[in-house]
Amino acid sequence: MSSGTETTATARTPAAQNDRPAPTRCTREVCRCRARLSVRGCTVKVSASKEAMCETGSSTRRCAAMVAEAIDPMDSIFAHEGPWTEDEYLALPAPTGQRTELIDGELVMSPVGDASHQNLGQRLWRELDRELPDEYVPFHEANVRLSSGRIVIPDVVVTTDQSDWLVVDAAEVVMVSEVVSPSSLSIDRILKPTLFAEAGIPWYLRIEREAELMLILQRRKGGGYVEHASVAAGQRLDLPDLGCSIDVDALLRRRG
Repeated sequence: MSSGTETTATARTPAAQNDRPAPTRCTREVCRCRARLSVRGCTVKVSASKEAMCETGSSTRRCAAMVAEAIDPMDSIFAHEGPWTEDEYLALPAPTGQRTELIDGELVMSPVGDASHQNLGQRLWRELDRELPDEYVPFHEANVRLSSGRIVIPDVVVTTDQSDWLVVDAAEVVMVSEVVSPSSLSIDRILKPTLFAEAGIPWYLRIEREAELMLILQRRKGGGYVEHASVAAGQRLDLPDLGCSIDVDALLRRRG
């Protein structure tokens, strides 16, 4: 889970997702009286004739002095009403520095993690990519559909689905991993494991880094997870069902 203050809103934040197209330059139409037109999505364009309807007070008239100006994509997010659908969520642009997940129709936003957080996630992905058998594929920050209306972005995902997907279903996921940050303790230790277990994901790897680096592997049992193994620097972590083990020290090295 990324570091920073975690916020939840029904229509507040743009999604930050892997494989989404980069946001285009967003514009809004403004007439000479500076009345702002409604924005659909984040790309309202001036018509070829430079004309558009303009509302001033209670009157509506046509204005021939339309201009385009840049706007924040979040304007369209604030204008959204009601729960978000998956299609709406996946169509959102991906602003720099944000990660947004869809949980029960709400957008849950958090800043991208700090340098240590990013390094651990990327190095875990690199180690898994090197050690896993060919039938398993690791991804860094991938979209996982836990159920209808629930799409989350774990720090690392291991799946058997090798197709060219945008969102992978939980049924195809063998393990997920989150790097715990100070602001996400309850999210990564309580909320996320509950959602992962409900979705039937067999293994959850939590990376703690408060005092020292610790990798805590949990296996699904009943409706939740129980601890299977806990390792620190200088040790290897065996990954049952995945046919490999990973070197904890590899997560502390830039290369190797």
